[in-house]
Amino acid sequence: MTRTRQSRHWHDLAVLADHKIGEASLANRELLEDVVRHKSVFFRASYAKYDACLSGGLHLIPGTTLLQALGADYEKMIADGMFEGEPPSFEQIVARLKSSKKKSTRQVNRLSASGTVPCATRYIPKVSLSVSSFSVLPHIRWLA
Repeated sequence: MTRTRQSRHWHDLAVLADHKIGEASLANRELLEDVVRHKSVFFRASYAKYDACLSGGLHLIPGTTLLQALGADYEKMIADGMFEGEPPSFEQIVARLKSSKKKSTRQVNRLSASGTVPCATRYIPKVSLSVSSFSVLPHIRWLA
């Protein structure tokens, strides 16, 4: 089970991805490298392979069980009045993040193939990041 009000991070990332700053951030390899370095220092864990994000291993959508828990958490936040106005549905958020993941993976692969940036040589699945505003928070503990 997730801690309460964690789904707001997925909401924030989806909303940011629809704006120019979010689109630019998703396409910014240097920013991704900075985030990976930051997480590797401040959120170290033996099972976390943050470098995988540099080679297309960024996963924004967790597995079914956690996704359902996040959806319930999001609905509770809506019911509690956490959002101003009409927030997107959780299904819209998930769809937007799937689209963002595809775009960021294509960008990482394009840059890596061009030789513009170094690419990690291995793919380690199940590394998950979520973004709240402009700070990246770890959610790897959910990946069992």
